[in-house]
Amino acid sequence: MPYRTNHITDPLSIQILDSRSLLIDRGWDAEDVCSSFWRLYVNKRDGASLVLRDGSAFRLAANRVYLVPAWVHFSCQNTTGLEHFFVHFDLDGLPGIFIRKLFSTPIELDSSAMLLSVCRSAMSMVHQIKIDSIVVGSRIHALLQLAVSLAWEGLAPQQQASCHEFIHKTHQFAGVLAYIDKHLGQPIHNDDLARECHLSRDHFVRSFGKQLGQSPAQFIRERRIARAAQMLRFDSSNIETIAEQCGFADRFHFSRVFTHIMGSPPAAYRQGNRV
Repeated sequence: MPYRTNHITDPLSIQILDSRSLLIDRGWDAEDVCSSFWRLYVNKRDGASLVLRDGSAFRLAANRVYLVPAWVHFSCQNTTGLEHFFVHFDLDGLPGIFIRKLFSTPIELDSSAMLLSVCRSAMSMVHQIKIDSIVVGSRIHALLQLAVSLAWEGLAPQQQASCHEFIHKTHQFAGVLAYIDKHLGQPIHNDDLARECHLSRDHFVRSFGKQLGQSPAQFIRERRIARAAQMLRFDSSNIETIAEQCGFADRFHFSRVFTHIMGSPPAAYRQGNRV
């Protein structure tokens, strides 16, 4: 007789953007880093830390696994040479405003035997360039799935409950958010969004703001900047093209909005160190 379980879903879509293992030294000193994607860090030695906006130092201890959520501002600090493993990844399913409320600081994960074993397996794969990319990606993806699940377990039950509708895309505006992501490169008007959910324009704007904590315009602007930030890091398109594809009138408008949200101009963001 087959073993029966409750219906299991995998609602959080994880996209690996970059993964490397490299040696860092005192030159690991990027300032005021802020990204629309998440990071996973593991260091082989003590010595590195993240300096947060309030001036506090978040130490990255040796052989521990850390997550740096999207939209967290930090600066890098390091006192010695060490091996540094990182993964940059995108976590689809939660709006940025929810991430900032739930995960406002870096996270040190409980170092269970399972986590460390999965982590060692993923790290060993990154070093071996002859291994099939599907194998490497699967091992890293397994590490990220476990790490994200541990971070999720660290939330209070009421925090988890507040996000389930968004993660499972069952909330009132799920179709609207999908529409926005599909049309970021085009003009998006409140009238169009209201029609998507069969509401009047004013009712839509009020309800959207109440449920998501942002106006439609604020949400769209943040999604456009998030898309642009990823393109600047992981796409070779020029800044004018990125501005156009993300729905900005021109490079100057894009640069002004990007700098306001991310803390640095697009060109400087693109040239910044990978950390």
